[in-house]
Amino acid sequence: MSSLSCCIFVSIYQDRYRWKNPVGTTQNRTSLVGPPKARPQTVLYNIFCGFSNILELLRKESNMATKTAKKDADNLAAVLEKIPQMFGDQAALGLRLHETIMAAAPALKPRLWYGMPGYALGRSKPVLVFIRRDDYLTFGLTEKANIVLDEGATDQLIPNAWFMRELDAPTEARIAEIVQVAVG
Repeated sequence: MSSLSCCIFVSIYQDRYRWKNPVGTTQNRTSLVGPPKARPQTVLYNIFCGFSNILELLRKESNMATKTAKKDADNLAAVLEKIPQMFGDQAALGLRLHETIMAAAPALKPRLWYGMPGYALGRSKPVLVFIRRDDYLTFGLTEKANIVLDEGATDQLIPNAWFMRELDAPTEARIAEIVQVAVG
């Protein structure tokens, strides 16, 4: 129910409780008795307009969820389209790497990040993981990822990018482990 229909309802309600004064002027019955504690039209107006506001908020939330799902689907399609373009003859490796990342952390949302596939926890969140093609297939973490230093490391170097020529089962397992740690 829109605010216009609320106002029409209140108007009809007010007309029903008006009466003709013997002089011929129209007055509210409540104005003759004195100010009531709560006027019925005010209560009904608040009830029905409050209800319509709730319905409007629910409708907007539903539209936002639909828009978000559509945007996520568009981003995924853009990433899946970009991988074969970017990786060329290594497109199968790029798609396997994409599937490995998505399987390791299903909460990640893929999107294009500086023209390469990037993965973040949300549309407006920073990218944590990315893949690209240099001379080799590259898998990397951004500075926003949850980076943990290796135990027993004597230096402060943080590994954040790995090159690979092939993608075998142990490599996929290690990538899945890195992604899970990066997501936190």
